[in-house]
This record gives sequence, structure tokens and C-alpha cells, in this order.
Amino acid sequence: MKSTGVKALLSAVRVLVSIGWYLLVIGTVFYAIVGISVLGSRELSISRSLPWVVIQPGYALVFSEAEVSPEGLNLAMRLAFPIGIPVIVIYLIMLRNLRQLLARGIENPFTLENARRIRLIGFLMLAGVVADMGFNLLLAKFVINYVHIPGATIRPNPLPYRGGLFSALLMLVVSEVFRLGVLLQEEHDLTV
Repeated sequence: MKSTGVKALLSAVRVLVSIGWYLLVIGTVFYAIVGISVLGSRELSISRSLPWVVIQPGYALVFSEAEVSPEGLNLAMRLAFPIGIPVIVIYLIMLRNLRQLLARGIENPFTLENARRIRLIGFLMLAGVVADMGFNLLLAKFVINYVHIPGATIRPNPLPYRGGLFSALLMLVVSEVFRLGVLLQEEHDLTV
């Protein structure tokens, strides 16, 4: 009875990961089409200052009196495409490995190949944290140079998102536990 519930859960997770995979692939194609067209255009049609919006999980700050210069917006549009490519590649590889990991099912999850996949996902998550830090520093440079908010002082903050860093390190630990579990299982199989 328990096995049926676990299989159903695994099946639902497989479906969700596959949906995420296909949405990311479609989004990547759209991103490439829009990005190439932006890079190929001589002058973008941004000709006026706009309010600055900061979107965070759970809330958004809108600075209606802030001004973003048109040349700053043009630069941001041109830089967003090349900066986003490594992040998309990291997520594509991560989801591909997660799909392969889930494709094995629950019959025999403790294999060296699965341990390798989990370790790769952990390193990709760590690379995502580093890419996020780099992106945030570039964004801070852009904001400092091109966004003018009356009465505000803007400074860069290179610290990584701690949740992402913790998750990446946790995945690396889990991969090592998987690897040790496989080695112990192989040793046990040889002694019995």
C-alpha cells in the first residue's frame, strides 16, 4: 500500500518537473528570439524616464519619483540577454539531470549514477548562487549609475542569497550520503 502512494507521489513530481522543463525550453526560445532582436536593433524605443520598481518575494516597491534615464534603460535591455544566458543554461542542465534522476523510479534509486547526478545538481545550484551574485553586482552598478531616487543612497550588496547557498551545500551532502549508501550496499551484497 505504501509503495502505491510513493509511486503516485513520484509520478506527480515527474509530471511537475517535466512541465517545468518544457516551460523553461519554451521560455528559452522566446528569450533567444526577443534577445537577438533587441541586440540586433540599433536604437531601442525607450525615450522617456520611467519609475523604478523593485520586486521582491511578497512585495514590490515602486519609486514613482525615481527616474531611470533612457540611456540606462537601453543599456539594461542590451545587457540583460547576454547576462541571462548562463543562468538559463544552469537551470536547463539542472532540470535535465533531475528528470533523468526521476526517470529511474523508486525501484533502485541508490546508484552511483544517481549520486553523480545529485552532486552535479548541487554544483549547478552553487554556480547559480555565484551567477546570481554577479548579476546582482551588475544590477547594483546599473542602479547606482542610472537610477536617481531623491533622498536615497544606493550601495551594492554582493552577499549571496543564503537559502540558495544552503540548498546547494545540502545537495552536495545528500549526494555524498547517496554515494556512501551505494558503496555500503555493494559491500553488503558481496558479503551475503
